[in-house]
Amino acid sequence: MLTKIILLLTNLLSATHRIGISGQDVVINDINKPYNQNEIQELANLRAFTHEFGEVTNYIILVENNYENNEKKEGVYEQKYTIDLEGYQEYYYVLLIYNINFNKSDSVETIEIVSTPNNFLSENNIISEIIKKLNIKIYNYQLIEGNYDESSSNGTYYQTYLVTTTNGERINVLVEIKVSNKNNNYLYLGIGILIVVTIITIIIFSKRKRVKNNV
Repeated sequence: MLTKIILLLTNLLSATHRIGISGQDVVINDINKPYNQNEIQELANLRAFTHEFGEVTNYIILVENNYENNEKKEGVYEQKYTIDLEGYQEYYYVLLIYNINFNKSDSVETIEIVSTPNNFLSENNIISEIIKKLNIKIYNYQLIEGNYDESSSNGTYYQTYLVTTTNGERINVLVEIKVSNKNNNYLYLGIGILIVVTIITIIIFSKRKRVKNNV
């Protein structure tokens, strides 16, 4: 019983010393104009709180910095933060910095998607197709222009996306969306053939049955 009370008090005391750091998980850095640490912390909107003292953002410190000396190198770099308050639980907040060369020419890719008028492709569907067909991992994307929407009937439509991968590569993706009833026509044709075959089979078996009965 005494052990349970001690454990309960320990958990309660620990709860009052818990801290939390909130903010953006990722900062995009242009290697041609790299950010300094003050700018990074501001862009990430880092904030720290404790149960006892409330906001303690001024006590946030950087304890691990893989970005340093890599400010002008493309890639993904990690920074780790904690709060410099004695007696508080050790807590780490990880921020990822994506170093991208915004002066580099973007690559261009084209993909094709086939759909039907009754099967509208949402933006999530389109992005999923981009990921699958280009075999990439996307950090973010932006629709540049397009003429495909829910009212799109039979025809060919185009969407252009600017995609940033988790490796910092920027890709202009032209998505060609072909909307057609052709797949449905094949389906109806297949169903029709199946029905005809079924009817013929039934007639054949019926005739055989009559012949046997006559014999």
